[in-house]
Amino acid sequence: MIDEAQMIEAARNSLFLPTLPGRYDALDIPGIQGRYGYGVQGGFVNRVGAANLAAEQADATIQAVINHFDTLKQTFAWFVTCTDTPGDLEERLERAGFERALDFSGMVLPEIHDGFPMHPRVTVRPARTDERQHVSRIYQAGLAPDKAAADLFADMMETPTMTHYLAYLDGVDEPIGATASFYIEDHRTVVLEASLILEPYRGNGFYKSLVAQRLHDAYRDGMRVAVVQAFVKTSAPKLRKLGFVEKCAMRTWRWSPDGMRTGAPTIG
Repeated sequence: MIDEAQMIEAARNSLFLPTLPGRYDALDIPGIQGRYGYGVQGGFVNRVGAANLAAEQADATIQAVINHFDTLKQTFAWFVTCTDTPGDLEERLERAGFERALDFSGMVLPEIHDGFPMHPRVTVRPARTDERQHVSRIYQAGLAPDKAAADLFADMMETPTMTHYLAYLDGVDEPIGATASFYIEDHRTVVLEASLILEPYRGNGFYKSLVAQRLHDAYRDGMRVAVVQAFVKTSAPKLRKLGFVEKCAMRTWRWSPDGMRTGAPTIG
């Protein structure tokens, strides 16, 4: 079992998806981590965080990040986590033109086991390559109104460590949900990415099956710790019931190249 400090670091450093060179790359700016796609908008895929900055370098680094995304004309999200520095990072982001967006909970399941129940009417399985369109369609409906962002996320099934899943309900031909996970094998950790159940099927307990299947597969593959960035008002309460605990609160700040400040609590 990992200790408290390791759990906090696992939650904080699991924000960043695997890269697809030339299509989804790491941001090369010292003192922060980041990811960005090409021709896509929004903090679902364009994101920055895990800041380890001295006070005297913070404003210049923030401006360097802004310059990068402004050149690409992309909206992005900056995740501020529980151990980021400097301590006034959020005030600096606000002065630089960012607006507050969603709150997340960095949650950890310190010991994966193989006993999480599945809903009897739901089957969750890895998506095949020829089912990419279903993955993109479901993510576009739920998290990424920008089709290019949903398509890019679906394309990540090409990476060797990331697996997309589709959920099927008895009696329904098309998949009703999608999710994904990837492994940090050096730390025997599975990162649970966003899970989506389509609107007509929500509120029936199907979400837990998306979690359960990924934990089952991760346990089979030798992973022993699970981390997730959960939406505070929706998925976090469900995950607590499965034994996940919050180890690192996360607040997001949104920056847009057009400078519009809508006040909307959204990412992307």
